[in-house]
Amino acid sequence: MKKIYLIILMGFFLRFFGIHYSVGFLKNFNYGSLYPDENVLVKTSLENKKGRIFLPYFFDQGPGYCNFLTVSIISIEKLGLIQEANREEKKYYKRMGRIFLYGRYLSCLAGTLSLLIYFLLIKRITDENVAFISTLIFSILPGHVIISHFIKSDVWMILFVLLGLYAISFKKFTLGFFIFGIATGFKYISIFSILFSLLIFRTPIKLLYFLSFLLGLLLSSPQLIYKFPLFLEGIKYQYFLQSKPDPLYSKIKGFLWPEYGITFYYYLGPLICFILLFAFFWIIKNWKNFPWEIKGIILSILFYCFFLGFTCGPLMRYLNLIAPFLSLICASFIIDNKRNFLILPVIFIYTFLLSLKYDIKLTQEDPREKANYWVIENVSKCSRIGYFNFRFWLPTIFWFNNPDYKLINLENIK
Repeated sequence: MKKIYLIILMGFFLRFFGIHYSVGFLKNFNYGSLYPDENVLVKTSLENKKGRIFLPYFFDQGPGYCNFLTVSIISIEKLGLIQEANREEKKYYKRMGRIFLYGRYLSCLAGTLSLLIYFLLIKRITDENVAFISTLIFSILPGHVIISHFIKSDVWMILFVLLGLYAISFKKFTLGFFIFGIATGFKYISIFSILFSLLIFRTPIKLLYFLSFLLGLLLSSPQLIYKFPLFLEGIKYQYFLQSKPDPLYSKIKGFLWPEYGITFYYYLGPLICFILLFAFFWIIKNWKNFPWEIKGIILSILFYCFFLGFTCGPLMRYLNLIAPFLSLICASFIIDNKRNFLILPVIFIYTFLLSLKYDIKLTQEDPREKANYWVIENVSKCSRIGYFNFRFWLPTIFWFNNPDYKLINLENIK
C-alpha cells in the first residue's frame, strides 16, 4: 500500500508543476503559462458572484464548475486571503493572480484525489496488481496532468465520474447516479459515462435512479431551472451561430480535423467519445482472448492517440474521459507478460526527450492570437512526436513479446 502513496505523491508533483509532454518541459517548469479557457472561467465566475451571467459559454460547458469556483472565491474572501478590489486599483491585478493560483490549487487537488479513487475502483473490480499498474500509468498520462494543472472543469468531471463508478461498484446505484448528476453539471459530456456504466455494471434503469441523477444535476447547476432561457441561448450560440468555419480550427490540418472544425467539435466529438467507451468495454471484456500481436497493435494505437490528440486540441475535453480505461488496458497488457513493463519507461523517456526538442515560442502580440498560435503549434509538434513514436514503439512491443524478432523495423511486420 505504501507504493500507491508514492505514485499519488508523484502524480501530485506532476500536476502541481504542470509537467507534461505537449509543451517543452523546461519552458513550462520555469515559466508560467496560461490555458486559453482559464480567463473565461474566472471572469464568468466573478460575474456569477455578482448575480449576473454574461457568457452563453457558461451554459454550454455546464455551469457547475463556475458555481463551484464562485463559492471557492467567496470562501477565500471570507478567510481574508484575497480582498475585493476595483478594476482601477493596482491590487486588482494581484487579486486576480491569486484567484488563478487558488483555482489551480483546487484543480491539482481534484486530479490527485482522482488517482486515489481510481486505484480503489480498479482494485475492487480486478485486483491490487492491476490497480497499482493502472494508477501508475494514469498518473503520468499527459492529458490528465494538463487538466489537473490548469483551471479546467474536466478534472472535476473525471473525479465525480470515478466517484460515481466507485459507488456503483458497491451496488449503491442511487448514490452513484446522484454523483453522476453532479459530474454532468460540471461537463455535459459525462452523460456518456452513465451509459457506459449501464454496460459495465448492468445497472437496472429505474425512475429512482433518474430522479437521483436529476437532483445531483440541479444541485451543481440550479441555473438550469431559473435561467433556462439563457441556457437555450447558450446552446443556440455554440451549436448554430458558430457553425461557420472557425479561423482557428480551419488552420489546423491534421487527423480528424475537417474544415468546419467547430462542427466536428460539438456534433461528432460526443458521439466518438461514446463509441470509444463502448470499444474500450468490448476490448476489456475480451482481452484474454486476443493474441499478443493484436494486443500490441491495440496498445500502440492507443498510445499514439494519447500523445497525438489527447495532449492538446479540441478533442482533449472529450477523450480525457477515456484515460482511465486506457490505463486499465495497458495494465492488463503488462500483467500478461512481465517483460512488457520495460516498454513503459522506454516510451515515456523517448517522448519526454522529444518534448524537450519541440518547444513553443509565442511571438504574436495579441493575447488571443497567442492562444491560437499555442494550440496550432501544439498540434503540429505533437503530430510529429506521435508519428516518430509510433514508428518506434510498435516494433518495440513486438520485440518484447517475441525474442526471435531481431530487427526493430516496421517493414518486418506484415
